[in-house]
Amino acid sequence: MPGGIEPAYIIWIASEIRDEHKAALDWLNSVTNSETFFFGIEVKAIRIGDSEPAPMLDVVVQPNTWTKQAHDSRSAAVESERNKSYQRFWQSFIDEVSSEFSGLTNKAAPGQLWLSTSTGITAVSLNLVFHSQGLRVEFYFGSADADLNSRRFSACISDKQTIVAVANRPLEWEPLEGKKAARISTYGIPGADVTNTQGWSDYTSWFISAYRDMRRVASAEFVETIRSAGK
Repeated sequence: MPGGIEPAYIIWIASEIRDEHKAALDWLNSVTNSETFFFGIEVKAIRIGDSEPAPMLDVVVQPNTWTKQAHDSRSAAVESERNKSYQRFWQSFIDEVSSEFSGLTNKAAPGQLWLSTSTGITAVSLNLVFHSQGLRVEFYFGSADADLNSRRFSACISDKQTIVAVANRPLEWEPLEGKKAARISTYGIPGADVTNTQGWSDYTSWFISAYRDMRRVASAEFVETIRSAGK
């Protein structure tokens, strides 16, 4: 759970919580982080002497704080190793292509799933990305002004035929509904995973080819198309 979000407490109250329900709550406590807590509480009625029946709450499932802390530590360790893999991959990529693309010379390799490069246009970047299904190279319209992104994206669609011809590869036109941003993307190598070091050579080759094509698109004409949409 992102920092700054209040802890979440999920409480299941029933007259009886069966074994399978206890097992489910225990499992949820074992796989969620230390900010999320699952409780199972049975409600029963008791009577003392001649008094009216009163409710009694019996906590039958509760989180094991030590287990949650251990889970968070394991998750953080896995994420840290993946970030190191991203950094090593991007450094290797930069070393290989910086002589061809001067904009990457001396660029710091990030420990994240994308490498962002400049197009020369404010809030429009050309990014290389490991996404959930594989690899992607994208023009990303990322201004805080959603209307500006929309105008720029629409201007590119109006010039779509030229852009596709220059790229000479399949492009996806993605308005990213519900978000301020938009992107024009090309995809490759389904299932690519940065932790698969044996695949790095193939990943690098695809990224170089796709980046070269998309960088060719980022010509004076492309820049003028976007600038014509306003600043």
